[in-house]
Amino acid sequence: MTRTQILAQMQVLAEEQTNEKLLFTESLSLQEGLGVDSIAVMEYIISLEDNFGMDIPDEVLDHVQTVGQLADYITEKLA
Repeated sequence: MTRTQILAQMQVLAEEQTNEKLLFTESLSLQEGLGVDSIAVMEYIISLEDNFGMDIPDEVLDHVQTVGQLADYITEKLA
């Protein structure tokens, strides 16, 4: 799966969670950009883990601020 495909799937999952069309860019902040609270961010992370079949540790999430950074992590783990 390419990074572009990963980002596209991340957008689909985010839009399903927020029930709205998002201007989804790599610089989008995970919390402020999605317009959700921290619980909804964790639900989004869980949906990503389920979708991509991986675990995203809290230690990683402590350092991830943007959609692009999270896509980098997922891309690296799927490689």
